[in-house]
Amino acid sequence: MRILKEEGLIYSVQGRGVFVRQLSPRDQFLKRYNETLEEAQRRADEEAVRLSGKSDDEVAAELAAAEERFAKASTECEAAIAHRDAMRASGNNASASAATTHPKRPPPRPGTTG
Repeated sequence: MRILKEEGLIYSVQGRGVFVRQLSPRDQFLKRYNETLEEAQRRADEEAVRLSGKSDDEVAAELAAAEERFAKASTECEAAIAHRDAMRASGNNASASAATTHPKRPPPRPGTTG
């Protein structure tokens, strides 16, 4: 438990117990972003292994197909970012109140900061 606490994954409230800390929306986004980067690197490594030993024409065809997949993924990413920005713009008041009150986290005790 000490390790989890040091890494900020849990927190304790005296007399109430130990609670799992929820990731902020920013941290959730960064986690998904990093996972996506790791997955892209893994796929690139697999492609490099798969393409080794192919002719120049075969590699060029594979590269063209990969560029098409990348263009499609970029378009989807841009759409997701636009959607996220729209959600942020329409939910500024809701997200501000959600940031101050968390359903799984007990409220701070009087005289303490949360």
